[in-house]
Amino acid sequence: MGLYAKRRAMWVAFALVAFTASAFTPRPISARGVVKVREAGPRRRGQTVVMAADNKPKWASPINEFFERIESTKALALGAVAGSVALAPVDLLFHLGNIPQWEFDTDSGALACGLFAVVYRYAVREDNNPNLKQGVVGAFAITRALAFVQPPEGICDALPLRCGPPFSYFSYEMLEQLIPGALESGVMFAATAAAFEAAAERGWVKKFPSSG
Repeated sequence: MGLYAKRRAMWVAFALVAFTASAFTPRPISARGVVKVREAGPRRRGQTVVMAADNKPKWASPINEFFERIESTKALALGAVAGSVALAPVDLLFHLGNIPQWEFDTDSGALACGLFAVVYRYAVREDNNPNLKQGVVGAFAITRALAFVQPPEGICDALPLRCGPPFSYFSYEMLEQLIPGALESGVMFAATAAAFEAAAERGWVKKFPSSG
């Protein structure tokens, strides 16, 4: 895969990650029709119940949105550092002769892992559900890995896509493109999730509270 094509694919993946992160991140709502009630809950002091215009709570449990944004920023920084450190040696194996590409991949991987950590925090919350944790990691790893794949020009037929053996839809050449991306993505996102869990256990970053 050419350098331009790979960068384009990487940024497509990052756009998807950023879109997903923005969907999960708490956003302030208009002051019109909003009622805030200060409460002292057992978990965090000064939590706020935010009521939307339809008089329904924005969150299922009292949430201090300012505090949650601080924790998300901490998760972003933690994910960027942990993910890029995990990615760097793996990506170097594939770019020993192209150090600028390795540096670009590591930098962009830091961005992706930082955004992943934010989404992971809101998706997993305080629930002790290993399947959910593995699912979030797998979803991001698969999405990023597929962004590395390009159908070979002049070989594939479209509608439906047929590129040859071994799977018709996926040719050997496409699998060769997929494997490095899958390996890198699995390592970087799994390492980010593990670092976040370890930091949460030590109280360095707080998980988003579970509903109810």
